[in-house]
Amino acid sequence: MQVIPQLSLVEIMLAEVSALLAPLAAAIGYSTYKARQFEQAYPNIGELTDVGGYRMNAVHIERPENADLPALVFIHGASGNLLDQVVAFRAALEGRAEMLFVDRPGHGYSERGGPENAVPSGQADAIASLMEKRGIEKGDHCRPFLRRRDHRRLRPAPS
Repeated sequence: MQVIPQLSLVEIMLAEVSALLAPLAAAIGYSTYKARQFEQAYPNIGELTDVGGYRMNAVHIERPENADLPALVFIHGASGNLLDQVVAFRAALEGRAEMLFVDRPGHGYSERGGPENAVPSGQADAIASLMEKRGIEKGDHCRPFLRRRDHRRLRPAPS
């Protein structure tokens, strides 16, 4: 008769933990690999600015001397990033206005920040802080929710 060795409780627990951790480690490794691929394919064209404990990414085009438009703040949609607006508007408006193309918190190259950025009003505060850091007092924008902290600073562009 053949004797089958008995595994200790510790050995069984280690085997179970290893079985659970192996897929998790593989997922983290794959996610890191894909993030690096993305960053190589789409390098950051903006500049990261601290807005109170986290950094937001933006492309800032200074106000030209002959500007005929107010400062413009470009804010992408839910699943976008600042490249959406840069590609669509920069060439057409260059030389006519100061422009700020923003990666919203948690999008593009901007860091997520705290739980306040889960709601539009928190993101409005973050963008207003970024505007302050860039010296933009007022700006026209294309998103109507940016009104919480200082409604005089951000106003909808005329229709």
